[in-house]
Amino acid sequence: MADSAREKLFSRPFLILWSFYFLVFVAGYQLFPLVPFRLRELGAGLAESGRFMAAFTLGSGIGGLVTGPLGDRLGQRRVLRGASLFSALFFVAYAFLPVRWGFMVLAPFHGFVWSGLRTASVARVGGLLPEGRRAEGMSLFGLASPGGVAVGPLLGLWLQPHLGFRWLVLSLGLIFLVLHLLIKELSKDP
Repeated sequence: MADSAREKLFSRPFLILWSFYFLVFVAGYQLFPLVPFRLRELGAGLAESGRFMAAFTLGSGIGGLVTGPLGDRLGQRRVLRGASLFSALFFVAYAFLPVRWGFMVLAPFHGFVWSGLRTASVARVGGLLPEGRRAEGMSLFGLASPGGVAVGPLLGLWLQPHLGFRWLVLSLGLIFLVLHLLIKELSKDP
């Protein structure tokens, strides 16, 4: 027991990954409540404006079946870097979409990429944690996503009237470019 208490939990890689995961959820959950408003602006009805999240969630669920094994084969760091870069591109695309059906087309693909962010982050952090403190570390890491979910919508709904939809989602794309660079700080996959 004394040995496990001395094992370092808050290593630099753990803090990088925790921050990455937190910001993934902050950025993602700024987008989710704003898209229905944007779809309404583009002429969507109430029910149609809610279908974006259904399509996104479906893509995320199915994507996990692919991105998990992909992380095992290519390495979680590579999946995180690729998924964060693709996420940035999705945010840029949302900023300039002039038609509502474009959101519906992109949503499942964005969800698929989102699953890569989730599966690779959790798998990578599991490998970073000392064996004697793995459950404790996973509990602390698990606070990143609900923290981001709590902050993201509030921040997005507060910023949207000041920035407008286009500039807000472009700034979220920039966050994902920063996250892409941040993950480079992790050691390469074995």
